[in-house]
Amino acid sequence: MINTRLDPTVENIRNAQALEILQGPANTSLPVIITGDLNAIPNSTTYNLFITTGFKDTWNKVGEGPGFTHEQTPDLLNAISMLIERFDYILFKNGWEPIKAELVGESQNDRTQTGLWPSDHAGVFASLLL
Repeated sequence: MINTRLDPTVENIRNAQALEILQGPANTSLPVIITGDLNAIPNSTTYNLFITTGFKDTWNKVGEGPGFTHEQTPDLLNAISMLIERFDYILFKNGWEPIKAELVGESQNDRTQTGLWPSDHAGVFASLLL
């Protein structure tokens, strides 16, 4: 299990961080799950580094809809959800079978009593079998 947050601003740094993960702890024949904010949309270079090395995207396998996780306004007070991109992932390889994937923190019901969104990103929740 690897959790990460890749660089939000510089693609070359983000790609180098992804390669460090892929050549380090994720370079194994054991079952692996990578979770986190990759700061990269699907089909970006960073995302494809994971996919081309055998990782599968849980959302693409069992999620419904676009799975947008990014981004609410910085003050978290926007009246309606403004999630328009997908930056947050649960990736897996080597024996895992995804059962379901859902978003959390993206619906009006998830807001606090004072109207704040729980985060500027929605979270991704998944069930996987080994």
